[in-house]
Amino acid sequence: MTTRAFARLGILTLVLALLAPGCSKNDNPLSSPDTTSIGGSNSIDQVDLNQPYGGLAYTNEAPAFDDPQLQNETRAMDQNLMAEDDEDTMLAHDPAFRDSPRLKRTFLRILWGQLDSQPTTDAAAPVAALDWSGSLKVSGGVLAVKRTILFEWPADHLLPRTDRQSLSWVSHTGPRFDGLLLCVLQRPDTNGTYPEGSISFDSGPYSTTIKLADLDGLDRTESVDDQGNAISFEGKTLSDCPAGFMRGYWVRVPGANGGFFRGHWLSQLGSVKGHLRGRWGTNEAGERVFAGKIIDRAGNVRGLIEGSWSPGQDGMGDFSGHWAFRSGQIEGEFSGKFMTRSDLGLGFFRASWSAECPSPAVDAPPDTLPDTPPEPPTTGDSGR
Repeated sequence: MTTRAFARLGILTLVLALLAPGCSKNDNPLSSPDTTSIGGSNSIDQVDLNQPYGGLAYTNEAPAFDDPQLQNETRAMDQNLMAEDDEDTMLAHDPAFRDSPRLKRTFLRILWGQLDSQPTTDAAAPVAALDWSGSLKVSGGVLAVKRTILFEWPADHLLPRTDRQSLSWVSHTGPRFDGLLLCVLQRPDTNGTYPEGSISFDSGPYSTTIKLADLDGLDRTESVDDQGNAISFEGKTLSDCPAGFMRGYWVRVPGANGGFFRGHWLSQLGSVKGHLRGRWGTNEAGERVFAGKIIDRAGNVRGLIEGSWSPGQDGMGDFSGHWAFRSGQIEGEFSGKFMTRSDLGLGFFRASWSAECPSPAVDAPPDTLPDTPPEPPTTGDSGR
């Protein structure tokens, strides 16, 4: 049996656990007489889409839900956090720019390649390599590199920079993906107005130009060929309220009611703050819904999630929702896109999240929690 077959067997095991008749219906979905609290008695393997928040118990879980795939990816992302962050270097060239009290920072996360790839799949799978080598250029601001994402040195690398408005790289993907986390910095003029400008992405498989004014809240995913290669753009302007990104797997189960999702909860700087897992499908009322749970790096529950989804063309779709703490208070919202590839049992999602502001001191959202010391870096998944 190939590694890919083992991976699908692992997915099938998870599917059976999530979609089995364990979706119990409790007469009282609350775990206590306190009607101001949320949470039922269902385990993470028994999400019931007919109950609020899937009827999930507000309980802790094993770190990363004891999911080897999420654990391996987390280690790989921890390792890549040791990459270059040249914001200070960029700003050192212009102290007046650096010290501006209204300096705007907008984070842009770009991923390209096989976005639904999984580290358990066979690295020698027959996926043709694709050359994504290219460049970025910005007008109306300066460009800082925060992280390379799953670059495999030395084959994948950044090229020497010649100015603060451009960036070039060498990147080749096969059955995996690569990416960049960037920060676009802008300073207002004497009237308090930020300059108009744009950022241009240029590579062999895909090119585009995006206005800087459109970066905050940007959520774009596009297919580039019929081999499963795609590119995604996510943007978020830094604010006083916690915010960040989500990414992971959104898998349709053929012949079943929907499927499952699982993935990573990330800060704006790309560090893994926690994980999420749940189920999506259609409830008895015919509504397209999903429900799940967020945990931090140590496995402590940090919120239950619910929301709705809508299908699009070519396996793509949109979803949005919120998370709430034990008290039932909604603490933040998220929205994003997903793509399913039912023929391969694969799929992915990308989203951005924003917490309510100000957040309460108790039950803080994942991004406000102290980082759990990462495990010692190992040879993790590369983006190739």
